[in-house]
Order: sequence, then C-alpha cells, then structure tokens
Amino acid sequence: MNTRKLGTFAIALFLVVATIALIYLLTSDGNFDIRDKAAAERTVTVCPSGCDYAMFNDAIANAQDHDLIMIDTDTYNTQGLIQQGPGVNYPLPASVKTLTIEGRSEGDTRWILDDDSLGNGNIILVEGLQNTSLTFKNISFENGDGITSNALVRFIGTDIEGETETNPNQGCTFNFENVEISGSSSFGLYISGENTATVKNSTFADNERAGLSIHGKINATIEDSNFKGNIRQGLAIRNESEFMLTKSNFEDNSIKWKVMDGNENLTDFGALQLYDYAKGIIEDNKFSQNYGVGIALGRTNNPGRGPNDGKIISFCEAEIRNNEISSSLESAGIYVLGKSKAFITYNLVSLNADYGIVGDGDAYLEIINNTIAHNGVYAIGAFGGNSRVLIKNNAIVFNKGPFGMWDEEYHLETEYNGIFGHPRDNPNLGSGFILPESNIVGYDPRFKGEEDFNLNYYGCTSITLPCLDNCPNHCSPFIDAGDPDLDNDGITWETDSDDQDPDGSRRDIGAFPVDKNVSPDPPTDKTCDTDNDCKGECYGSRNLPYQCKDLKCEYGSKTICTNECNAECVIDDDCIPSQVCEPDGCYCRAYYPPSMCDENSDCKTPCGTSKRLSYECNMEGLGNCIIGEKVCDKECGAECIKDSDCSTGNCDTSTCSCASDTPPPPAGKCDRSDIWGPSGKADGKIDSYDLSLLLANWKWQKEPRNIKADIWGPSQKADGKVDSYDLSKLLGCWSKK
Repeated sequence: MNTRKLGTFAIALFLVVATIALIYLLTSDGNFDIRDKAAAERTVTVCPSGCDYAMFNDAIANAQDHDLIMIDTDTYNTQGLIQQGPGVNYPLPASVKTLTIEGRSEGDTRWILDDDSLGNGNIILVEGLQNTSLTFKNISFENGDGITSNALVRFIGTDIEGETETNPNQGCTFNFENVEISGSSSFGLYISGENTATVKNSTFADNERAGLSIHGKINATIEDSNFKGNIRQGLAIRNESEFMLTKSNFEDNSIKWKVMDGNENLTDFGALQLYDYAKGIIEDNKFSQNYGVGIALGRTNNPGRGPNDGKIISFCEAEIRNNEISSSLESAGIYVLGKSKAFITYNLVSLNADYGIVGDGDAYLEIINNTIAHNGVYAIGAFGGNSRVLIKNNAIVFNKGPFGMWDEEYHLETEYNGIFGHPRDNPNLGSGFILPESNIVGYDPRFKGEEDFNLNYYGCTSITLPCLDNCPNHCSPFIDAGDPDLDNDGITWETDSDDQDPDGSRRDIGAFPVDKNVSPDPPTDKTCDTDNDCKGECYGSRNLPYQCKDLKCEYGSKTICTNECNAECVIDDDCIPSQVCEPDGCYCRAYYPPSMCDENSDCKTPCGTSKRLSYECNMEGLGNCIIGEKVCDKECGAECIKDSDCSTGNCDTSTCSCASDTPPPPAGKCDRSDIWGPSGKADGKIDSYDLSLLLANWKWQKEPRNIKADIWGPSQKADGKVDSYDLSKLLGCWSKK
C-alpha cells in the first residue's frame, strides 16, 4: 500500500471511530438513552389471572419509562395508586417520566369503585409526581351502587379553596382520551395544582358535584367531550386556572337548581362555571337543556364558610364565541357576576327560560355579533353595581320581554343592533333609556326559515343602510348593517378587516354573517338549446356565468354581479363619476378621498375594472385632493391608455383596449358568428338578430351576459369581452351564410 493510500485509509478509519464514539456518547447519556428507551417501550398487562400482573399497583411499582399498562379485563375493581414521595405504598419509580394506562379498547374496560373501605373514596389517586406525563385511554371509571366516593379520579395539588395540599403533583401533564367518568357521589375527575391537562373525546355523567373540576393554576384543554346529567356543574374551573374548551356538549346539568326550594343558597349554578380568577376560551360548544345557567362566570360564597361568608367569588375572564347556548330550563343562557369580564361574540343564545345574557354586580361584558332570540324574558339584562355592557351588531329578536333589553341602572351601551319581535318594540329600553338611532328597531330580520337564524340573502339588490322596507323579496335588512367602525379606530370597514365579515364586506348584524363569495350549486346535467335555458336562480344580485355548449349548460365557479339579477352596477362605468361599483354588494358607493395630501400618491383612488377616478394633489396651501373623471389605468388592468400603447390600431378609451385592425374573417369560417335568431337560438343566418344580441352585450367587460356574444378577440378566439373584435367578426360574415 503506498503512502497516499495509507493516508486515505487512516482518515477513513478515524471518521468511522469518531462516529461510533459520538453515537455512544449520545446514546449513553441519561437524557438521550436510545437503547434503554427502545427497550422500555413495552406493554404490561393487568388482569385477575393470566396477565403480567394481577394487581395494578404492582405494575406501577415495577414500571419502566414509556410503559403502556393495559387493563386487560372487562371489569377491574381495585384501587389504583400512582404515587411518589415519602411513606407511599407501591411508589412509581423515579425514572418513569412517561406512562400510559389503557383499557383493551374504547368502551371495553370498566374500572369500578365498589369498596367503601378504599382510602378517600378514589378509584385512582395520583400524588407526588414531578414533571411526569401520565395518560389514561379507553377506560370507563364508575362508582359502585351505594358507595360513597370523594372523586373517582383525583390528582393531588390544591384543595377546593386553592391552597396547596400535602405531596402535590407538580409540573406534570395529565392526558385523558376516550375516558368516561360517571356516578360519583362527589366529583368525577378532580385535577389540581400547577400542572397541564388535556381531555379529549371523554364523557362526564351523573356525578353529584362537578363532572370535571379543574383548579389551582391548571392549564387545561378540553375538546370533543360530553357533560351530561351532573347534579351541580358539568365543568367547574377556578383558582387561576387557564383553559381552552372546544367542540363539547353540555346537557341536563345543574340538576340541583331544579330541586332547590329557593335559589338564595345555590352557588354552583352553571353547566359550565368559572370563578376565582379562572381565564379561558369557550368556543364551538353546545349547551342545551341544562337546569341552571348555561355558562356562569362568578359565584356567591356559601353561607357559614368563614371570613368570605356570602361574598362574591368571581373575578374571572372568558372569550365566549361560536357557541350554541340554548334551552336553559330554569335560568339564563350566560350569567356574568361580580367583576368578571366576558367577551361574547358570534353565539346563538336562544330558548332560555329566563334571560339570554345577564351582567350583574360590577361585571364588564362585550356582546358583539350574536343572535339572541326566543328567550323567556329579555335578551340582555344589566343589574346592580356598576356593570357595563357594550352591545353591538346583535340580532335581538322574538324575546318575550317587552323591549328585548332591560337596563336597570343605565349601563347598556347599544349601537347597530337589529331589534324586532318583542311585545312593545319601540326605541326605549325597559328603564326608559332611549336607544341610539343606529339601532334598527322594528324590522323583520327575514331569517331563511322559522328555526333557521341565517340571514336571507335571496333577492338582495342594493344592500346599503337603511335597506329595510325597500329590500325586495326576502332580503334581510340585517345584511351589511353592522357598525362600520366596530373597533372605533377611525378607519371604516372598506379598508379595515376588523370591521368586516369574513367575505370582506361590511359586518352583518347577528351571529351568522352571509358569505357573498359562496356560489350557489349549479344545476347538474342540464340540457339547453340557448344560453338563456341555463339561467339559474339569482343569488342576491349575483349569478353564476353560464353558457350553452353542445346542448349542455356550462357554469363558472364564482358568482358575478349581473344586470339580469337587478344589480345596481356591474362595472364602475355603471355609476356616476363620483362613485365606484362595490363588487361584493353590486351597488354604487361614493368615493371619499383624503382631505389632506402632500403628494399625488396620497390621493390615489381605488381601481374599478380597468379604470379608476383620476386624481392629483393640489399643492396650493395645505394641499388637497382633486378627483376627476374615470380614466383607463394600466395598474388596474387596462390594455392601453393612449394610441401609442397599441401595436396595431388605436386605443379605445371606453374599453381601455386596442381597437382591432384584424381583417374580416373569411366566409368559410363564420359558424361562430351565428349566435341568434327569431326563436332565440342560432338560425343558420348572420343578420340583424345576431347583431342585436352582440350589441346588447356591448362592452361587457367581466363576463358577457350571453356568452355566445363573445366570438372573437386579438388572438382570433373568444377573449372574455364583447367589443370591436366581435363586431368585426360578425360584420365580416354578414349575409355570408
């Protein structure tokens, strides 16, 4: 081997040895032990006989990191202890930082508490864990008949008053998936302390106290879960805990409310209740047929419980959005008490026995873009203290109170709401407070159906406030009638997305904004002889572009403003010089330039189709904008603005396109010019009928009303416009067929 080869071999050998050493160092470290981790990922079974362990606690005492302990039996009835710390039995080894306890399959394993002698009345008791991830899956935890329980599954952290308990869990993550906890004579699942919890696809049913109790600075996520038939709360969150609750159902909770002789001592009164500085987001949930309040923020202390006897315990905060809160059988939909804060948006609050939403004490509520309907008394009430309730863009309709709202001490701030269908509809609130004129009072919201709270968009032509009585057909006056500057920053909806609906238009009133960009479903497999045979039902002032091709109807994918659907305008040229066409609403609106300017760009006007209003900054004095006539603008898509922009022909400034110098087509290629006839379809001739259809669509820049009129263009094929190209094609074929 020569010296050069020997050197190469030595380098290669060194690299191999270094790589092996690096891998060893990485994998031998206690925090990155790949070999041990792979060996520890194992399934350990527990059942009365034939499994790895007969007792769950033995499996815990011998667990390894990342173990899956499977309860491999239909029914298990021995208390489970997962503990670390001094003096505990069956301690979980300190090396175990991730552990899963799982039933055989979803709904197939029942773990039952059937022995009153078990300590603290818990099926599962977890305490003293540090920075450990613990997961429970596919298990039904149940209370045995006649057994007194504390909490069926309990995690030690803080007590019910928020004080730290002995040997708490700290820095842990507790996960529950496909778990059911039911029948406890106290709490169902009790999680506390400075830990994190996730609950997914789980059920909490028929527990005497809260089905799920979260407190003591827990950070929790609850989703896709069910809370049903719990005697007090379905879910209680308190003591500075933070949470996200989403896609869950609450039904038949707060049964205690039903059996009380009087409500003065009833403090646990919400299917979902927050207090003691709890804070979170409540989104996309359904609350129905609960006896107490659907969502309660705050509570009053029980009499006789010490120095806070009878005082309000609240001071919590929540964003409540996109929920259905309905049919509270004996109370209100949402109740906000004390100094709590609630930001309530895009909810349906309906059919509650009492009020829809209540602010009490010193509460602060923002109630924006909700539909509050068919409640037993008023939609919204403010009582006592110094509560402040901001109410905007809400559909307040068909409630049984005489005014829709009750303001006991003048704390309601109401603007841009739609108010209709109450026994004494008028511009006054219950206390005599006069509503601002921005509220739309006494006009039918024109929902799509009796139980459908969506605004009806069919037949809308010009949706500009006040649409009201002159809205044709079933068009709702609540469309585009919300606050034009909802966030009060001085910038209105035209350029501020905070003031817009998701489709980019001005906010509608109510919880369910109309999406003007959603196109109707076109007819399928519809046959035709002419384009007119394909015309569909108007969607407001818009319709899908259509054409008849080979005896079958073809449709575009997105609606456009059309004259045949009574659009006020289709392009800017349809409006007077000082206005532009609003493409979402198909109506003309005034353009208001800035009052002050330093340079021309400060006055720049918006594009229409291929034109914009001319603009300049008059620099005399302080500088002011001067707005002129509509002119072609290449930035807006104009093909030309002057003749020199055209390679052939001249610039037609009416269409912002170059006029055609294309010679008439030869007589043998005129089939496409035969577009109309006496019977409303091609007739084998090219004459005045064809010319009349073409001229009826003349300068139709977005989509011609009749697609057949678009027969020619610069590249000698249809170009999406009806202009001089199409005319030259037709005239070149005149009487040639």
